[in-house]
Amino acid sequence: MAVTLFVSLAAVLVWVPIYLFFDEWIPAAIPGGYAIFALVSLRIHRSFPNYQVWRSVQFALMISLPLLMMLSLGGFVEGSAGVLWSLLTPLGALVFGTRREAIRWSAAFGGVLVAAGLLESVVRAPNNLPQGVQNFFFVGNLGVISAIAIWLLRHYVEQQRLTLGLLADEREKSEMLLLNVLPEGTVGQLKEGVDVIADYYPSVSILFADVVGFTVMSAGASPEKMVGVLNEIFSRFDELSAKYGVEKIRTIGDGYMAICGAPVERSDHAERLAQMALDMAASEMPHVDGQPCELRIGINSGEAVAGVVGTTKFHYDVWGDAVNVAARMESQGVPGRIQIGPGAYALLKDSFACEPRGAQEIKGKGLMETWFLKGENVTATTSELS
Repeated sequence: MAVTLFVSLAAVLVWVPIYLFFDEWIPAAIPGGYAIFALVSLRIHRSFPNYQVWRSVQFALMISLPLLMMLSLGGFVEGSAGVLWSLLTPLGALVFGTRREAIRWSAAFGGVLVAAGLLESVVRAPNNLPQGVQNFFFVGNLGVISAIAIWLLRHYVEQQRLTLGLLADEREKSEMLLLNVLPEGTVGQLKEGVDVIADYYPSVSILFADVVGFTVMSAGASPEKMVGVLNEIFSRFDELSAKYGVEKIRTIGDGYMAICGAPVERSDHAERLAQMALDMAASEMPHVDGQPCELRIGINSGEAVAGVVGTTKFHYDVWGDAVNVAARMESQGVPGRIQIGPGAYALLKDSFACEPRGAQEIKGKGLMETWFLKGENVTATTSELS
């Protein structure tokens, strides 16, 4: 806005002396008075800032004074198309104001043109300016107005690009935050406006892992130490999840839950999750008060339902009997071992070495055969390679 004002004032410095030289006092007084008023108002605005009021006053002067100039010089031709200076008002409102202001000032500009046409026949006789001077003003008016208009439009386009860029950045940040909470496919469904996100999966594998005795071990440790240890452990698990195409569901305290086969269905979900569990068990664990952390891991496979729950702090979750059994495999497992349920054993027995643990009393299920996952079946692997 200030740039437009100063360019207009610079034009006045050229226009006014020429009008005075040819004894055109009224055409000289109008831009001269505007220049004085504009500088005074700018000074007042800096002392008592109220941008909206100052801008409205400038727009009102910019749209009305060119019409008065035209009438004082004798019409469109005699005034060298000076009325076109009013066009800068709706353009300025578009760039520096609101869309509603731009529409309002555009209507006002239309009114100025209508008034100029109606009053053309009642204006004074031709002015004192020679034809060459009138042509100079004509070219100058069109040139300066065009330059300012181009600058305003360029500034407007740059503002739009900057705004769109900021929106794109914020959208990307929001999407990254969602991807840190929800699976990629689920984020797409949310963006499409799906109200209820829930899917049935006939065969998935679920893993639960827990840091054994972490609460007791960390009783005397500082909060920073506790969070640091868990962050180190879970960050490693997150890396393994990405490596094997496993979806992390959540962490609860010192517990970690993951699933394979949902939301992206895989035929080898049990094998992927088993390999991840073996890598987790083999990971070097941090120490708390000199004692190494130890994991207890449980896995099971079967059908499940997965979806998004909540409306604000929503999260992706999984339900089903296979999930419950996997949780029991962990909670009723053995520290340092990976216990698997019947569903997982049926899918892993041919490619992984599994040690029978025997029938165990599983809470909510009764007696159930369970196994310890020891590693990949070397015999099966060798035969596959041959």
